[in-house]
Amino acid sequence: MVCLAHGIWARWYDHAAPETLEPWLDLLLNETGTWTPWGDRPAIALPAPRKAKPLPGMHLRRLQAPPSTQPGPWRSRATGAVETLLVLQDWLRGWRSVVAVDHVLAKNLSPIGEPEPLQPADLKLQVESLPAGTRGKRLLAQAVERSAPNVWSPMETVLRLVVEAAGFPAGEHNVPVDLGQGRRVYLDLAWRTKLVALEYNGAVHYRDRAAYSDEMGRLNALQDQGWSVRVVVLEDLRNPARREALVRWLRTRL
Repeated sequence: MVCLAHGIWARWYDHAAPETLEPWLDLLLNETGTWTPWGDRPAIALPAPRKAKPLPGMHLRRLQAPPSTQPGPWRSRATGAVETLLVLQDWLRGWRSVVAVDHVLAKNLSPIGEPEPLQPADLKLQVESLPAGTRGKRLLAQAVERSAPNVWSPMETVLRLVVEAAGFPAGEHNVPVDLGQGRRVYLDLAWRTKLVALEYNGAVHYRDRAAYSDEMGRLNALQDQGWSVRVVVLEDLRNPARREALVRWLRTRL
């Protein structure tokens, strides 16, 4: 805490790669080598003017841009989103970085800690304003160009990237649709003018009967309004035959 109080922030990662970082997506998107194992030493980032003696077992790096912070828990100040995204480029690049950028856009906080979602253009301006030579700036800019607003889960990002890699136009995330009687639902990835949508179902949809029941009810209501909706699970993206079936379905509707 003494270090944090003096404007220094630290990071520490486990050695194991998250389960979602699977090689099938690297191959599909032609982005092998976009993940680097976490280092075995915690890293300390210092504001540019500061000087420090080498610390045993630590990796020191100097920030090119002024350190930024945002509201954290218990009235603390946490590392700013752009600064965090820059550091992540050391380990998570390509589609992995796009997942992180999408999350930041949707979960951004205002200076007083209130939800304040961003558009990709907003984040692009912040990245462009970084000093020349800022480590990770070029890679982060590339990720921002592939990002989208209003993404509520990592797998929604993956779904969009897989669909775009198949040559389809970009859809919109979490499109609101009124079903009547005051009920509104949000479609994970949709093409409004075509009334076509994809809904990604994760574990909660088959582990929770109430969630499953609600899902079936809203699918029927959407179809009654003319929407063509296809439910997608992980195997539909990972398995080549099932992925091709998804592509054929989209091709007949978009």
